[in-house]
Amino acid sequence: MKRDSMVFYRSFKAAIDLLPEDERLACYEAIFNYAFDGVEAEGIAAAVVELVRPVIDRNNARYLNGCKGGRPKTNTEPTGNQTKPTRNPYVDASVDASVDEKKKRARAKTFDYEDQRSYNYTELEKKLMGRT
Repeated sequence: MKRDSMVFYRSFKAAIDLLPEDERLACYEAIFNYAFDGVEAEGIAAAVVELVRPVIDRNNARYLNGCKGGRPKTNTEPTGNQTKPTRNPYVDASVDASVDEKKKRARAKTFDYEDQRSYNYTELEKKLMGRT
């Protein structure tokens, strides 16, 4: 199978970096030749391709499945004894309103500016520094 692209993982590079410099290029070429054209390699490069082969094959299978167009559309109508769900807008609105009110009250308690202005920060600083 011929492909125009492939996924190359960091683990591939980490494994190939452990090889001597003269064999790295052969391994990279072997991986790309297998991924793009399905060409088998020889020597140490064949061993590296053998390790990478399951990942490349799985990605190729995903690619082919994606070319099929995806899952067919299903019937959205209820079947048998099922009924269409109905939404009660009054229940949802009251729940949302009560949650919003709780949030507003919580914000009001945490940001009371009058308490902030009257607070004596020098006393707090003395207590924290141990100069009481």
